[in-house]
Amino acid sequence: RFTLDGATYDLYKNDGNNTLHGGKTGFDKKIWNADTSDGDEPKLILSYTSADGEENFPGTLSVKVTYTLTKDGPVSIHYEATTDKPTVVSMTNHSYFNLGGVKSGVIDDDTLWLDSDKINSVDGELIPDGNYIDVAGTSYDFRAEKRIGDGFASDCKMMQDFCGYDNNFVIRDYDGRVKHIATLTDKKTGIALECHTDAPCVQIYTGNMIKPSDPAFKGGVTQYRHCAVCLETQAMPDSMNHEGFTNVVLRPGEKYDTTTVFAFKTVE
Repeated sequence: RFTLDGATYDLYKNDGNNTLHGGKTGFDKKIWNADTSDGDEPKLILSYTSADGEENFPGTLSVKVTYTLTKDGPVSIHYEATTDKPTVVSMTNHSYFNLGGVKSGVIDDDTLWLDSDKINSVDGELIPDGNYIDVAGTSYDFRAEKRIGDGFASDCKMMQDFCGYDNNFVIRDYDGRVKHIATLTDKKTGIALECHTDAPCVQIYTGNMIKPSDPAFKGGVTQYRHCAVCLETQAMPDSMNHEGFTNVVLRPGEKYDTTTVFAFKTVE
């Protein structure tokens, strides 16, 4: 639920008591229009129009997401949206990464560097409660490159309650420009993934709710907890209900415009 310009909106829920992933039938379950562009930088251009009232969100929202394979190799994801009524928008990408390959096992030995000095404090449903946690001295401090599995093995109550990382990390010294905010590295393969974004936050999710009974990966490989990690660039969850959180309101005449770049590199 949120209030915007004096009107209160009760959103459809898809998971317990929240509107995670956009509601019961979020954008990930919609059929988008697709177009392509060839050349030095091939593009996949996806567009979708969300009708006024869809999932109880106000406004007709016109959305475009462009995936570009850039000349130097990185993949750029550019999100754009306009609306005819004030509404709420915060999109992200939920790709799972395992730099060792689909058969390589858990990502415990992968290391992560992340330019964040605080995370949002959350309730038992992983919804922010309006407060922050300083990461210094905790399992959530990745300001120096650290092995992800060290956090899994810690006695941190939040880590144990949620079976891994599922937290919104606030980018340090955020200024609205695209910058390098995280590096995920598999030392065994020598592959590293850099994340660059102009978003103010990134949700780190380590596949805590994946189960062996979920549909298998390609080649019949079984899924299981901690077999991959997501870097979901975004605004703060539940921003509408907490003063001082990130702005997620889009109004007529404005444009939602944000970019995230994933760059793969080799390291020794």
